[in-house]
Amino acid sequence: MIIDRLSSHDLPDVAHLAEQLGYPSSVADLQSRFRNLQNSPECGIFIAKNETGKAIGFIQVILESNNLLGEARADITGLVVDQNERSLGVGAALLKQAEAWAKEKGLPLIRLRTNTKRVDAHRFYAKNGYELTKSQHLFSKTLIK
Repeated sequence: MIIDRLSSHDLPDVAHLAEQLGYPSSVADLQSRFRNLQNSPECGIFIAKNETGKAIGFIQVILESNNLLGEARADITGLVVDQNERSLGVGAALLKQAEAWAKEKGLPLIRLRTNTKRVDAHRFYAKNGYELTKSQHLFSKTLIK
């Protein structure tokens, strides 16, 4: 397995992976978002590929800046492993890549959010040293249609 920075050529694979997790996105939408993120020093997006070059997972981690109530930290905002490649170490390797990115930035903490219904993911994160520190509800409001 190889883990590398995501490139625009990988976006069709990311679209396929995201759909497996229930987040369908068109390649055009991903391209637009990626253009805004790819050169940002506050964002790391990595892709895992198997020995044949097939994308088998990706992770996105961002720098959450200092704010009045807390210090800067890293937030994992997306992690998907191909459903046929799970439990083979891909997710753990991607987590390690995100953690290394955060350490390079001097960030003392990394965290993530996961849906309450993803029980297998909860076990995976705990197995990889992540602790459940908070449960919450997410509220959204559409401002522009």
